[in-house]
Amino acid sequence: MTIPSYGEKAYWEQRYKGADADTFEWYGDWSTVKPFLKRIGGKKDMNVLHIGCGNSTLAEEMHEDGYRNNQFCVDFVESVMKKMQKRSVESRPEIKYDTMDITDSAFKSHIDSSFQLVIDKGCLDTVVCGTDVNENVSTMLSNVWSCLAVNGTLLVFSYGPPEERLALLDGQATNKEHLFNVKVMVFKKPSLKVALEGGDYELSIQNYEEGQHYENSYFVYICRKLG
Repeated sequence: MTIPSYGEKAYWEQRYKGADADTFEWYGDWSTVKPFLKRIGGKKDMNVLHIGCGNSTLAEEMHEDGYRNNQFCVDFVESVMKKMQKRSVESRPEIKYDTMDITDSAFKSHIDSSFQLVIDKGCLDTVVCGTDVNENVSTMLSNVWSCLAVNGTLLVFSYGPPEERLALLDGQATNKEHLFNVKVMVFKKPSLKVALEGGDYELSIQNYEEGQHYENSYFVYICRKLG
């Protein structure tokens, strides 16, 4: 079985032309994300940056739930950004889309530090699948830090457990400055049947405990900006 080249831009450009060209959610939709916003005290008037958003409708769902102040969605594939902007240009003008690469050092020069929240549903995971991982993760986190307002939060949804992600998020693996205070939470994946066909799914969230074994779970890294 060939593993998809998630870390390569060409893979995503091709994917958005294929079967997943409509919309797709990694690690859950708004009903999954919303409880975590409640836990961090998220308010509906906050400015939200979605990184590596692809063809996710999370921003649209948040808009329908009252998050209408400012949502900015970025991805490095131009075609999907144009498509998603077209979906919202008339009915959801508060949502903006732009073609930007979070691992580009110039990213921070185009966005000011006005965002109280940055949401990452799989973007870090994609970067980890690519080349020059430590350098790209370091640049990504530096860009996010620069975009966040004082005491802002980066919310990372990932398949990667803490033993694979914490060293990146706290700067140890990249030998960079410690930019965030990180708390880890865990939730169970829905069954394959529910994921494919829909149906009842009760979201079960718990604090991560070192030494525990978590099967069929996703991890959420709540990263508070330091400094």
